[in-house]
Amino acid sequence: MLRKAAFFPHAGGYQYRLAPASAPLTEETFQKMPLDYVGNASLRWGGVGGEQIFFKGGDVGGDLVTPKGSTWRQCPLPRGPWDWHLNGGSFEPKCDEPEACRNAHEKNPGSGNLAATCRCSGDGIGDLATLEIVDYVKIPEGLPAGDYVLGWRWE
Repeated sequence: MLRKAAFFPHAGGYQYRLAPASAPLTEETFQKMPLDYVGNASLRWGGVGGEQIFFKGGDVGGDLVTPKGSTWRQCPLPRGPWDWHLNGGSFEPKCDEPEACRNAHEKNPGSGNLAATCRCSGDGIGDLATLEIVDYVKIPEGLPAGDYVLGWRWE
């Protein structure tokens, strides 16, 4: 399962869900079939075969999420270091940033190439427009054959 990062980095959580295509495509319908994550998450630049970094996703579940017992994953992209001098980091990146990036908040954002040093913050190798967040999800065992709609909710 692949999700293209089409938003600005500022955290939040997200979840994948299925709904039968013949059912009303409402929030209530999608909440009946949340999908579990499989393995680690990753950031990838340049599509299949491009540079990829794997890391433990920030998964939250149990009674803390809706529907209860399901799992949500924290968006791995914190506020970028170019904004730290104004607002501070929104949270620590999920993967290990090189020292040059960890110290970038002390620099003038225009004085260096943060895109080359701050990979886990979303810029990484190449430009943010090529960044993909890659997740794998498990299709429930015993799911009847048929047409389904994959839903993705981000809050």
